[in-house]
Order: sequence, then structure tokens, then C-alpha cells
Amino acid sequence: MAAAWQTITAWACLLLAAVVVHVALGEVVLTVLLIVFTTVAFTGRKGPQQINGRSNAEDIDIEVQHPDEDEPTANPLNAAQNDAFEETPKLRPLRSPSAELRRSAPAEAAPVAVATRLPFLDNVKVFLTALVVLHHCACAFGACGEGSWYLIVKGGGGPRAFRLCVKTFVTLNQAFFMSCFFFISAYFVPSSYAKGWPTFQANKRRRLLVPALAVLLVVSPLTTLVAGNLTYAPSPGVGWYLWWLLLFDVVYVSFQTAPPVDEALAEALTGADAPPRGPPLLLSTVFRIGAGIGICGFALLPFLVLTKGSFASMPVSIGSVTCDFLMFYLGLEAKKQGWLERPLAEQLDVHPLALLTFVVVEAAGIAVASLDVDKLGLLLVLLAGIFCLDMSLLTLLVFQRWANVETRATRFLARGAFGVYLLHPLVVTAATRVYLQLAGDGVNYPVGFGLVAVVSLLVVWPLAYSLAQLPGLRAVL
Repeated sequence: MAAAWQTITAWACLLLAAVVVHVALGEVVLTVLLIVFTTVAFTGRKGPQQINGRSNAEDIDIEVQHPDEDEPTANPLNAAQNDAFEETPKLRPLRSPSAELRRSAPAEAAPVAVATRLPFLDNVKVFLTALVVLHHCACAFGACGEGSWYLIVKGGGGPRAFRLCVKTFVTLNQAFFMSCFFFISAYFVPSSYAKGWPTFQANKRRRLLVPALAVLLVVSPLTTLVAGNLTYAPSPGVGWYLWWLLLFDVVYVSFQTAPPVDEALAEALTGADAPPRGPPLLLSTVFRIGAGIGICGFALLPFLVLTKGSFASMPVSIGSVTCDFLMFYLGLEAKKQGWLERPLAEQLDVHPLALLTFVVVEAAGIAVASLDVDKLGLLLVLLAGIFCLDMSLLTLLVFQRWANVETRATRFLARGAFGVYLLHPLVVTAATRVYLQLAGDGVNYPVGFGLVAVVSLLVVWPLAYSLAQLPGLRAVL
């Protein structure tokens, strides 16, 4: 426990130092430091365990090689193209007690499935990815303000009703969708790390670091060129999420004295009783209100005031920074306590319709407060903090109940979703520019937004899926 508090204190001091660097030296310097730090962490030979002197003896174990699933939109468990990995066991070093568990298991122990298949998480990621694309289409038509996107249509923003609709849409999106991505990504981290630091590091390097560098050095500069700025301008762009996810992975590993043991496997093989369940956290209405107001609300205010737009490439607004920290932690807890393996509706302390009512009321309050941020800004931040947790939980519940299916169509969408996340800025910007050329002086904002949104989705998904089938990109996308 003392070591854990020391680690917490160290990371808290680093976060404070990062704020100081941001204020004193600027956003660019802090972003460069983040990129350098995470790149070194996932390319260096020593991991956090070896650096801290806590390395463990390596076991040799036979374990099925699963694809790494911590990026925002990769297909988690059921993609057909990963069947070869799931069917072929590999002999490799593994820092995990699982080998000892299997050796000590009673002879009559029945075979168990190590991983629970959760197709609905695939579908949640597809939904969130589509929201990201539509969100940035709205930004292209003025919903996010000046300087918020590569190419923004000029001319006043269109009719008032359209402006209100797209502004409300992006505000509600911003309040929860990236935090929900962090939750889902965190859910897969313990299983990925259980394979040992070398495998964990290699997976993250291939599935997160390489795409983040590609966005930084290729996708963002190309998008800037398509927007009409004829300069080479590297930028993290939408890859900010990957850089921060890599940082969160490092934070997670720094707290581990040994790779985690799959509790279901341990119980099935050894006959041990299941460990007691922890506090319900996200499943508790009182927790969501308290954490929403405190962590996602008041704790976010210093970042909103001091960073003025972004923090180490992370866009700072409602539903960011402290909300992302909290949701990543809750994703780890969800894995530890098995929330997603059981019906969420049965674990709530209120009826699902009550949760839906909370979300609707909070969304209405956010929409009203966003009309006058100068007077109602604090209310907006606090409501958005609660909405972040409630809406994320409602999304998971709805998809678990009604979209926990896997079909040919869902596999196609899930397989292409990560590539969609990485490539959509280029496609959205190109579609916006084509529309402006065709429309000339007769720009119609509602029609333009609809056309750009539809064209972007119809182009980027097949493009991303096709690229993911290429031999050189299959392991990355």
C-alpha cells in the first residue's frame, strides 16, 4: 500500500509539473515531451518493472496469441481475420502466474475459456467512431468555433436552428464519447499486460505507437495540405488519444508488482472461491453524481482555466482530462470486477428507465447552459461531468442488451473502425473542400453538412477496411 501511494504521489507531482510546463513554456513543448516520453517507454529495452527493480522470473507457457485491443476502435474479440491468431498457440516467455496455476490445477478441472466474448463492445466502438466522424463534420461547418478544425466553412454558420442543433450535438458528444473510448480501452489492458511486459510493449508499439506516429507525420500534414495550407505541419491531430492511451498504459504498469492473474481462470483451475466484489462505482447512482460533480466537474476547472484549449495535445473541454483519467480507471475496475460479463441492467441500483431519464434531463440542462456559457459555465461543467458517467453507462447497457451480436456487417464495421478513426480527418476535409468547390457562393449549411457527413462515412469505412487487409498494415490496423 505504501508503494502504491508513493507511485500516486509521483504521478500527481508529474501532472502538476506538466501544468507548470504548459503555462510557462507552452502547449507545443509539453506535447513534444509527451511524444518523446511515450515513444521511449515503448521502444526501450527496459520496462517499468525492470527499472523499479521488481522484475519477476519468466515462465514458459503456452497461451493463445490474441490481438492487442487497447486502441479506440480495433475489433476486440471476434474479427474473422484474427481467427488464425486465436487458433494457433505459441510457445513464448510469459511473465504470469498462469503457468503455475495450470500445473497445480486438479486433474478433474474442466477446460475453461480464458476470455469472455463481448461482441457488443465492438459495436459500441463502431458507434463512437461514427460519432467522431459526424462530430468533425459538424466542426467543419462551424459548430466547434474558429481554429477547431483543418477546414471550416465561412459565412456565418447557416440558419439559427441549424447552428443550435449542431452546437448541441458536438457539446453532448464532447461530454462523453472520448471518455467512453478510454473506458473500453482500459478494459482490455489487464489481459494484454498479463502476457508480460515484452509482449505488452510490442503490442502497444505496433497497435498504438506506430499509428500515432503515422497520424503525426503523414495524416495530419496531408490533411493540412488538402485544407489549402501548403506547408508541412506535423501535428498529433486525432492521434492525441493514442499518445495519452500510451501514457495511461505506462501509469497502469507502474502500479503492477506482477502481471495480473485471470480470476476466472484461477477459480476454475484451483477451485478457489471467487474474491469478494469491490464497490459498484460506475454502477452506483450516488458515485456517478459525486464523481461527476467532483472529479469530472470541479477537478476539471483548473485545466479549463489554465490550458486554454488543449493540454499536451488533448483537447480540453467538458468531458476531458479528469473525466478521461476517471473513465480509464473505471475500465480497469470493470475488468477486475466483471461488470461487463453480467447484465448491467441487473447490477444497477436504479431501473434502467430512471438512468435514461437522468441522461435526458442532463442533456437538456447541458443544451440550455451551453447557450450562455458566460453565466452558466459552471453549471455546464458540472452537468457534463455527471452526463459523462451516466451516458457512458447507458450506452454500454443499451448495446449489451440489444446489440450484443456479431454478423458479417458488424465484423466489417468493426474491422475498419480503427482505420476510420485515424483517416477520417483527411476524408472529411477533402469532402468539405469538394462541396465548397461545387457550391461556389451558394453554400447551404444544412445540406452541406448532410452531404459531407454521408460521403465521408461512405468513403472512409471501405477505405479503412481495405487498407486493413493489406499485408503490411493488417497487424497495425
